[in-house]
Amino acid sequence: MAETSVEAGTQPRAASPDSDAAFIAALLELGPVECPNCSKELTEACVAVEMEGAEGAGRQDHAAVPRCPACSSELTVRPGLEDPQLGGWLAGVVGLALATGFTTMLVAYFVLMTMFARRGAPPFRQVLVAIVLPALVCGGLLAVFMRLRPRVRALPPAARSVVAGLCWLAGPGAVVWFLTMIR
Repeated sequence: MAETSVEAGTQPRAASPDSDAAFIAALLELGPVECPNCSKELTEACVAVEMEGAEGAGRQDHAAVPRCPACSSELTVRPGLEDPQLGGWLAGVVGLALATGFTTMLVAYFVLMTMFARRGAPPFRQVLVAIVLPALVCGGLLAVFMRLRPRVRALPPAARSVVAGLCWLAGPGAVVWFLTMIR
C-alpha cells in the first residue's frame, strides 16, 4: 500500500508491470489462483521468465507484462468485484428470502392466534396446506438457490434476469396461494 503525504505533495505510485508481476508472484506463492478470463489455474510461469546469459543463468526475473499461459490475457492488479455476475443471483436470493419471511410470518401468526384465541383453531389440514407448506417450499427453494450460486453465475445475463424474476414471483405466489386456501 502506498503512503500519501499531503505536506510533501507526493501522490501514490501508479501500478506498473513490474509491481503487478511481483504482486501476482507473491499471490501465487500463497496458493492456487484462477485466471479471471478463462478460469484456468495460473502458474508461476505467467510472471517469471528465465534469465539467459552467463551472469543470469538459472535466475528468474519478473516478466515485463504478466500473462495467463492458457489464454494469453494480460494480468493486472486492480480493485474490482470478486464475483461480477453476482447481481442476478443476489436479486433471486432477496426475492426468495422475502417470500420465506412472509410465509414464516404467517406461520408465527397462526401459532400466536391459536395460543391466544378464544374460539377453536382452524382445522390442522387447512393450516398445513395454506401456511406451513408454502413456508417449507419457499425455505427449501431459498436453500437450493443458495447452493446454485456457481450455476446461476455461469448463466448468460438475460437468463440470470429471468431466474431472478422467477424467484421474485415466489412472494406474490405465496400470497395468492394463502388467499385461495383460506376462504
